[in-house]
Amino acid sequence: MIKEFTVQDLFAAINEDKLWESNVLPINKHRIFSLVENPNVSNSDITLLVAYYNDQISAYLTITPDIIKGKKNNHRIGWLGTYYADPENNNPLLTLKLIYRAYELYEGKLATFSGTIRALGILKSTNKFKTLKESKGYHYFIRSNLYSWLPKKSSSWIRLKMILLIFDTLLNIFLDRRIWVWKKRHALSNKLKFEYLLEIHDDKSKEFIKKHSHNHLSPKNFQSLNSIVKNPDDLPSYLKDSIKEKYHFSQDYSDYRMCFLKVLDDMNNILAILVIKIAGDNLFIPFLYCSTANTNVIARVIFHHIGKLKYSMFTTFNNDIIKSFSDQKIPYMIKRNRTRLSLISKIIKEDGISGYVLQDGDGA
Repeated sequence: MIKEFTVQDLFAAINEDKLWESNVLPINKHRIFSLVENPNVSNSDITLLVAYYNDQISAYLTITPDIIKGKKNNHRIGWLGTYYADPENNNPLLTLKLIYRAYELYEGKLATFSGTIRALGILKSTNKFKTLKESKGYHYFIRSNLYSWLPKKSSSWIRLKMILLIFDTLLNIFLDRRIWVWKKRHALSNKLKFEYLLEIHDDKSKEFIKKHSHNHLSPKNFQSLNSIVKNPDDLPSYLKDSIKEKYHFSQDYSDYRMCFLKVLDDMNNILAILVIKIAGDNLFIPFLYCSTANTNVIARVIFHHIGKLKYSMFTTFNNDIIKSFSDQKIPYMIKRNRTRLSLISKIIKEDGISGYVLQDGDGA
């Protein structure tokens, strides 16, 4: 049996016990609030499909409604999100049933970022999706944090944590010195101004975002961005408990924050608006609004934040930022290639949506 949950159903479930007493949690309460506050989502939208077997959850699929631009028409679509299948009762046909039902509910207009090879194979087997974009990005390792990284990879590193901490400390003396030298050589103009905000409401910012969204596949207005910053799609679970064990997409970041950064010149002209996301010791820019002419300045602003706050990593798929990091010889230990494959329903692809920009935060 497959049960469909609208946003209204999920909001009502917050005050009930049945869903939260399940063997698996298909969604957490914060994610529900994120959907409720999303201006692109209505109460009647179905955003969760749950498959039951013997009265237990055996699989589920989340869907986030959105609006994307085509050459001829705008399309109301559903982004396929987190997917889970019980490893003990893992039935590929059940997965296909969930995807086909989502396809029916959203009239064939779906998109997704494929997170695993298996998920990619299942989606392609439906013969209803085409590649939207294969985004190339980088995971920059700026400072050493083996003390935190390696024990998460293998428990055998736990007994060596003190040695890793000493190694990090010694290596970071050199790395911090190199960052300091770069910052001196690429100092920010004292004419720049910075505003850190949790919400955007002023007319100049609204117009700036609109102006710099014209070529975006999924343009966000200020209400959408405010909702994302105030209600991010995930929050960390710091302590292990029964909820964390049942919700398989729990994060355990030591720090998690989102905010707007507005960059202005000395005449109060807006140069850029960024959404900054901090997850553990990794910094992301899910959304960036600026002209190409100001990219180098904004890249320096980003790296000055990384250096000041001593974050160890920076991850981006933004081609302009990647090019600017390369041109300005941003110092880092190593960088690793990242590929993010996005798929979209064939009936939408035929509307000529190629050429639009995908932001790092799209699809959440």
